[in-house]
Amino acid sequence: MPRCIKVTSNQKLKIVNNSDKIISGDVGVYKIYVPSGKNQTIDVTFGSYLASGVHGIIGAEIWLQ
Repeated sequence: MPRCIKVTSNQKLKIVNNSDKIISGDVGVYKIYVPSGKNQTIDVTFGSYLASGVHGIIGAEIWLQ
């Protein structure tokens, strides 16, 4: 079993950047660009754009149940 964050299909993703670098990448069909000290929320539920299983999301693993 992977070491990752477990989420359900009705949850939303919020990325908070506490680093001194820009976080950027793709999550499903969505683009992520979060400057240092900022945050970004994808305001739709995980289940609407990701299938069940483990997904690599910008350096982290999310397990969608």
